[in-house]
Amino acid sequence: MVPTVQPGDRVQVLAAPSRGPKRGDAVVFLGSTGDYDVLHRYLFKVPFLPYFVHRGDARHARVGLARSDRIIGIAVLESRQPSLRELLAGVALVARRVVRRIDWWHRAGASRRRDVDARRALIARGSLRSLVAHQRRQR
Repeated sequence: MVPTVQPGDRVQVLAAPSRGPKRGDAVVFLGSTGDYDVLHRYLFKVPFLPYFVHRGDARHARVGLARSDRIIGIAVLESRQPSLRELLAGVALVARRVVRRIDWWHRAGASRRRDVDARRALIARGSLRSLVAHQRRQR
């Protein structure tokens, strides 16, 4: 959060309201491993998913994605509305992650379909049955 907060500065943190933080609030949340706390700006909640997009105040800070249940509280700092560029970067990050997940599902499904097709071909030729019978004889 440099330049807003310098390393080593103390920040007062209030409990997160039940409705969740507002856009531009400085939120404190558990890092990805849970070993450290992160102080970043809350950009927006991802629709239909338990995630939110965040970004630090540094000039070249990147946007990140974190689970909403990892929010510890809201820091007592001046709220700053994110720029359009920051919001678009967050939307692009979410889109990349969704496409990556869909691609993974597709590849996993294609792999399973290939395995099933290969087994069916072996069964049709009688090879799979002889392979299973051979493995049973080996035991």
